[in-house]
Parts: sequence; C-alpha cells; structure tokens
Amino acid sequence: IVAIRLQDPDLRERFTEVKAMLERYPDVVAVSTSNSLPTRVTSTNGVDRWTGSEDGDEMKIYFTGIGYDLLDIYDIPIVMGRGFSRDFPSDDSLEAMVINETAFKALGWEDLDGKFIEDQPIVGVVRDFHMHSFRLEVMPLMMKLEPDRAYRMSVRISGNDTQETVAFIEASLTEMSRYPIAVQFIDDIYSDLYASEQKLGETVSLFTLLALLIGALGLFGLVAYTAETRTKEIGVRKVMGASVPSILGLFAREYAGLILIAGILGTPIAYALMSRWLDQFAYRIDLGPRDFLLSIGLLVIVAALSMTYQAVRAATTDPVNALRYE
Repeated sequence: IVAIRLQDPDLRERFTEVKAMLERYPDVVAVSTSNSLPTRVTSTNGVDRWTGSEDGDEMKIYFTGIGYDLLDIYDIPIVMGRGFSRDFPSDDSLEAMVINETAFKALGWEDLDGKFIEDQPIVGVVRDFHMHSFRLEVMPLMMKLEPDRAYRMSVRISGNDTQETVAFIEASLTEMSRYPIAVQFIDDIYSDLYASEQKLGETVSLFTLLALLIGALGLFGLVAYTAETRTKEIGVRKVMGASVPSILGLFAREYAGLILIAGILGTPIAYALMSRWLDQFAYRIDLGPRDFLLSIGLLVIVAALSMTYQAVRAATTDPVNALRYE
C-alpha cells in the first residue's frame, strides 16, 4: 500500500477522474481516500447523544472521514453489520458511520439495530486496529463516508513490479498537479512510529557490546595478573598431584563471587530502567525471571571465555619451570 498526500485542491476535486485513471493500470488494485491515514488518526470529537445515553453522558471518540474501499485496501474486517457501499446511497445522504469494537463496547450496545450517534445511523463495526503507536491503547473510533475530502489517497498495488508501478503513480499525479507529489509506503510510515525505539535499540546494543568488550578485556588482564603472581603456587599444586580441571576450578571459584556480585547489583538496576521504559507503552511485554537469568547466563559465558585462556595456560605450564619462577 502506498499513500499520497493530496495538497492540490484541484486534484482533490478531480479525485473520481484520478481514481479511474490509476485503476486502469494493471498493477493498481484499488484506490481510495481518507482525511487521515489509519496509522495516524488524530481528530477527536466529544459526543453526548447516542442510543441509550442519558443526560450528562459524554464520550471522547476519534473521528475520520474515509472513502469507499478504504477498509478493503487496509484489510480491516467488518465484525458486525456492513461497511460503506455504493449500493446504499443513504450511507452518504444520512451521514452513516462505522465504528470500531472499542467504541461499540464503550457505548454499551449489544447489536446495531436502530443505533445512532448524534442522529447519525451506525451501519457497521470494524475490528480494532492500532491507529497510533503501541504507546497508546486502541481508542473509540468512528468513521464517516466522505469520499470527496481526499486529503490522503491510499493505493493498493499488486507488488508484481513495485518500482514501475510507483513510478507510474508518481508520474501520472505529477502531470496533473501543480504541487509536488510524494509517494510513501505504508510500511515506512508505520516504521516511523517506532523510529525513536529503533534508534534507542541500536544505541543500547552498541554500548552493550562496548561494555562487554571492556569487561572481558579487564577480566582477561586480571586473570593474567593473578596467574602470574600465583605461578609458583600452581606449580606446587601440580607437583602434589593437582589436575588441570582442579586448577581451572581454582580460578573459577575465585571469580565466581565477582560475577555473582555483578549479577546481584546489575539485575535490580536493569529491572528498574526497563520497567520505567516499558511503562510508556499501553501494549508491552512483562519482565520475568527468565529474562534476567538469560542475562546472567550470558555474563557467565563471557566471563568464562575471558579467563579460560589464561587459566588453561597457567594450569598446563611445566611445574619445573613454575617452581623456578621468581
């Protein structure tokens, strides 16, 4: 799906002609309009009259105007009633509306028979979809048929030859408009909702790798220094019959406490920071022990890899040379 902002009022007025022209192209599946894209609905209305309401009732509800076929273009299914149809001219003349599941539940209805909002008939209910990022919950939404208010145009293409199809759309509209035409893929627009999260993820990943590298180098140097200062001790242990695994265990026990302290100190800090960040989202994962056990496991693996070389080197040194070491 590609989206085009129609800045040219002449192009908006000629939308019927534009739609027919684009849909003649074999790889253009459908064309429709809306006041705002389904991923960015920002207009809200306050309603105080609906079927079953009482004096003093009021509800905030998001609102957007759409054209025929928009729900089909975005694969937004009807779960009750029907969508807007050219077979029902009253959809336009009576200003019929379609609402989402959240609005239907908030209104306290059980069916659509004779239901109205502000004297406008409700003909259908669509499945909830996210019209904002996951930072916000799905809010009540109503959509009215406004095919002539073509501020945003959505075009579903087949995908057989995407570049050529997009080039055709852009060239055709540019030829008809006095304003510049910008074609955007809906996937890119949706990704922009999470651009800050993606950038944060990349930054955190980079600093995590740097922290692991610095920590591993520090541990490597510390083990090397320890092995150097305990060379004669290790030689004596080998002469007395100590095996290589037992000497490796000696190093492991010495640094296991440090690793345990790092895990104990790091876990609550990480939990607090992650919980605070996740609290910004209405839809989020829950942090559990498994997440932190995996982190501590990674810490143990990095630590083990960092000290294994030096520990093995010290454990396999000829004890005669070790006993001569000063």
